[in-house]
Amino acid sequence: MKTRIKIVVTDVDGTLTENPDTYKISLEAISIIRSLELNGIKTILASGNTIPMIIGLARYIGASGGVVGENGGAIFYRDRVEWLCNDQISQELEYIEKILSKEFENYIVRSWQNDFMRCSKAFRSRDREDHKKIIVEIKDLLRKKGFDNYHISSSRVAIHINPLGSLKSDAVEKILRYHDVSWEEVLAIGDSENDIDMIMRAGLGCLVKNAPDDLKRGISCVSEKDAGEGFSEIIRRYIGI
Repeated sequence: MKTRIKIVVTDVDGTLTENPDTYKISLEAISIIRSLELNGIKTILASGNTIPMIIGLARYIGASGGVVGENGGAIFYRDRVEWLCNDQISQELEYIEKILSKEFENYIVRSWQNDFMRCSKAFRSRDREDHKKIIVEIKDLLRKKGFDNYHISSSRVAIHINPLGSLKSDAVEKILRYHDVSWEEVLAIGDSENDIDMIMRAGLGCLVKNAPDDLKRGISCVSEKDAGEGFSEIIRRYIGI
């Protein structure tokens, strides 16, 4: 096997799962990750979920490259968690959560994971199809409240609020330094808006088929299959495992 890729960074929901609408991780994708690791290519899991949840998942499926939680709000590497925000940002996020929960109570509901998040907040919409419209309205409200230093994105599973500087690419950058690996040596795979920043920075950035069509514009690497099967397809195509 010959490849310039030293690290694979992958989203979880909709990318490693059996399909976009389940939490079940694809067994094929797990097998591929273990093959990568056996061949010296480490895998980083990058998710919007809480850092403990993704640490547990990474350990049990055998991904040893590190972990990104909260869409970039936290990283875990070599038994150490690092948060990518300060106490002021954490307090602002608590306030933002209260504002949004009140102003948009008919459209969104706070994620139960917010109780365990420090550097981001997540909301589930009552109708997934409304994400784009809701995000525009949230951005407008936060701007009026003076919170223009936040990134609002959709994973299609949830709407995520992250401070600028605490996105997936920011978090992955920190882990890559620990590995002494450049972005040119990274293959990044995802399926949603909050994956695009790391996909665009990677030497090879790919989307799985179930990603929204508007995200695929300008992305040359798109799988022919959905979710976990698409992840496995991309790895076989470009790395040869």
